[in-house]
Order: sequence, then structure tokens, then C-alpha cells
Amino acid sequence: MRKLYINRNLIVLIISIIVLMDQITKLIALNYLADNYIVKLIPGILHLNLVTNYGAAFSILNNSSLLLKYISLVASLVFALMIFLNFYKTKLEQLGLAFLMAGSIGNGIDRWLYGYVIDFIDIKAINFPIFNIADIAINVAILIILLDILNKRKKNIYNQTNYNYKTNITINSKVDE
Repeated sequence: MRKLYINRNLIVLIISIIVLMDQITKLIALNYLADNYIVKLIPGILHLNLVTNYGAAFSILNNSSLLLKYISLVASLVFALMIFLNFYKTKLEQLGLAFLMAGSIGNGIDRWLYGYVIDFIDIKAINFPIFNIADIAINVAILIILLDILNKRKKNIYNQTNYNYKTNITINSKVDE
């Protein structure tokens, strides 16, 4: 069975665009949201509010900057190897790994440059933790990988029905006597 892949150059472009968007928006946040300045894009719903996150998602491992620096570095290297050594089996897996790598690189850059991650997107309507573009990429990666798992399950269930593709009849079906 021939594996279908997304062109590696396109994968590198996707990763680069996400990391670039992440870092540019963080620089803008650092320059314009300092001194507790909050921008209310949609009052009560969507605000821009600069915070520094010394932990991982939802402040897990708070004040473990050194450990998280190395975790982000190792994770990025592992994702790179998985992508460039064709570790994946589907285009969705490949795309999911690309988004995961981009998010890991984006937050990893912050950890190595500042010792913390810069977060600034604040969804007030649901009282969600403040996040950034790299966090969005990581969550999109999770959704893509879950979609791939569901897609594989659907194909597996479909293949187990013993469906004959050429004649459009089901094999091993019982005929009423």
C-alpha cells in the first residue's frame, strides 16, 4: 500500500508560518500590552491581556522553567524526526505533527529567550486560561490527530463488513428461506 504524504516543503512552510505568527503576535503583545494594559476587542468576550506563564498548560509544573525548556527542545526534535523520517501513516497524522511541532517550537522559543511563555489571548466569555498562537496550534494538532483516529476507526469498521466493492453486494449475508 502506497503512503500518501504532504510535500515536506509544504510542511516546513506550515510550521514556519505558525511559528512566525506566534512570535510576531507575542512581540506585539510585549510592546503594546505592558503595564497591565488590556485591549477589549469585544468587551466581556475577547480581550488581549499580557501574562507570563512559568508553567505548562493551565500552569502545570509552575516555576519549572528549566525542566520545561528541555522538554520543549526534546519534543520539538522528536516531532521533527517523526515528520522527516516518515513516522506517520496518513496525511492527517503528518499535518497534526506539523501543528504540534509548530506549537512546541513557538512556546519553546519563549522559554529559552525569556524563561516563561508569553500569553495574551483572553476569552472572558467562558473564563478560559489566557493563551497564545502556539497554544492554538497545539490544540488544532490534537483535533487533527483525533479526527485521524476517528477516520481510521470508521475505515476499519467499514472494512470489517465484508463489503464487495466491485459487485456492490455484501458477502456472507444470510438469505431468508
